[in-house]
Amino acid sequence: MNESDLILFMVDGKEGPTASDRVYLKLFAKVVTLFVGVNKCDGYKTEI
Repeated sequence: MNESDLILFMVDGKEGPTASDRVYLKLFAKVVTLFVGVNKCDGYKTEI
């Protein structure tokens, strides 16, 4: 992880970010530039 240029973290758009997702996001954000991808969110009005 320390040698990564980028981490792409995918989140389920229907379920939203879980408690585990939030833990990993905080960890990753300290190390590299982080991009979060959202999958399966067609037709939903969920805030992420």
